[in-house]
Amino acid sequence: MTPGVPLPPDDSLAPLLACLRRALGHEVPNQLVAIQGLVRLLNEEEGARLGADGRDYLGRVAAGARRLHALAAELAGLVRLQEAAPVPERVDFAEAVAEVAAELKQLDSGLTLVYDPLRSAPSLAVSPSAFRRVLLLLVRHLAAAGPAGGRRVELRCATADGRAVARVVVEGTPLTAARRERLFEPFAEPGETGLELFVARRLAEAWGGSLRLDEDTGAGTAFLLDAPLTTEGSSHDPEPAPVRGRG
Repeated sequence: MTPGVPLPPDDSLAPLLACLRRALGHEVPNQLVAIQGLVRLLNEEEGARLGADGRDYLGRVAAGARRLHALAAELAGLVRLQEAAPVPERVDFAEAVAEVAAELKQLDSGLTLVYDPLRSAPSLAVSPSAFRRVLLLLVRHLAAAGPAGGRRVELRCATADGRAVARVVVEGTPLTAARRERLFEPFAEPGETGLELFVARRLAEAWGGSLRLDEDTGAGTAFLLDAPLTTEGSSHDPEPAPVRGRG
């Protein structure tokens, strides 16, 4: 798939993709927003008259609507990716990580992103929004999959031969063989939508990179995210001395 270039027209596929994009990007989310609004209105106007069970039921409806809203957004993004891959631009790795850390803090997620930046941060040839999205999906997935109270995710980056490889890791019990086999399948892993790792891998592949499990991590779980460097990027940077930044 060439970045920024739509797929060749297909009389049977193109109309279906356009229909899905409109449904998942507008029609379905609009209805889910309306449901969430009605739940809030019921809580405000009738909450005092509801028993514990009634409030619990409304909470479940609201939570289900939020999850479906997030799922529709992920599926709409996949449809857009199928129609045209994101256009690559120059992305500063350190700046992208700082933005992800700031977003995590703004979301009040309770996650801590600890990263060891290179002395000379690499510049990547990727879509800025796609790269930040993949990092955010990985960090949130790893934190959710980590041990109770273990909300600390580490990120390192090294470069060689015109490529950058980011290693994203969380401490904890290693994945079982059964989970490793299905890790990137849709809905195989827990999460807000169940598509986090599936979407992250597709985005990485769209910019000419890859996302894979690090089999040599020992304790914990780690992913290796590969991306091309820009022509300004160094062909080789050594592993840095630990310098921590926190989000």
